[in-house]
Amino acid sequence: MQDNEEKQPLDATIASDRVAFELCNEGFEAFATPVYNYRPITTSTGDSANQLSAWITDLGSINQIVCNPYAMSRTEAHLDSGGLLLNVIRYLSGSERGIGGNGVIHRVPGPIYVADLGKPSDSLITQQGSERIHSQEISVLKQDLDLPAEAYAREWAINTQSGPGLLLHACMDQIYELSQSGEQADITALMDRFCALLKVNLGVHPQRGDVRSQLRDALFEKILAFIETNLTTPGLSTELILQSFGVSRASLYRMFETVGGVRNYIMQRRATRAALDLEKNSETRGYLRQASIYWGFSSQANFNRVIRRYFGNSPSALFAPTTARQQSVNSSDAARLNEWFERTSLAA
Repeated sequence: MQDNEEKQPLDATIASDRVAFELCNEGFEAFATPVYNYRPITTSTGDSANQLSAWITDLGSINQIVCNPYAMSRTEAHLDSGGLLLNVIRYLSGSERGIGGNGVIHRVPGPIYVADLGKPSDSLITQQGSERIHSQEISVLKQDLDLPAEAYAREWAINTQSGPGLLLHACMDQIYELSQSGEQADITALMDRFCALLKVNLGVHPQRGDVRSQLRDALFEKILAFIETNLTTPGLSTELILQSFGVSRASLYRMFETVGGVRNYIMQRRATRAALDLEKNSETRGYLRQASIYWGFSSQANFNRVIRRYFGNSPSALFAPTTARQQSVNSSDAARLNEWFERTSLAA
């Protein structure tokens, strides 16, 4: 593909404040040149097309690159174009090694690396065997982050071992999932959260006003996902959540205050999932006992009590038999409903 052969913006997959495009072969080198010197590395596995997907937002650029090995260098001549940016990069495969303004560059798959693009560097981006290099890169304006000067004094490697690190990785996953989902969606809210989590990981106190609510919301969503994943685990409890996320009991209480507390929320979710199973399997022999055991209820009596509390009836009476439900619908009423649905679908 020649330098001027580039695909049109993929408007169907992006919100109105973003553009997306793909480049390969010589086009990849043309894209890189303003940011760094690029020189491909010859390998015995043969060359395939280099692929770049990019989304430009008000808060920064989001790039995904699948490429062949190459050498790159950022010289003083490149610092004018990229020097105002902070680069956040994660390798899914491949690695980068070299020397930069902050010292040794040694980047491998897994961590999120954060580096100041306002400093020169020389590095090699290489692959393992025949596996292509696959990286995700988000560049944000340093002035928008309002970080202390010491945040740029070194390169950061952020893993998932810490709470803030885990949340940053999860947010980066969400950004790329949304960017590639094909849905019309505004990515600004996710980028706001990403920048706030990035600040916390780079040393900004989590109680600072511009990051506090974002950090709390991201952590709350992570805890909700943890609860949903572990609903069938009998040992799911407040204590397990405290141990898993390292939050204080007071903080956890505040998060779940509006839903009646952690224990009540867990019980509600178990009851909801059990009731959904009852609706689907009401014709199955022994389905009441199966649902009770599977969703972690301590006894059948407890199961009956909880279902009645939340849904107003016992598990066995929660859903009428299919035949009874069909008989309760008048045929003329059904005909009118079908006619209404048909008109609605035609109007749409």
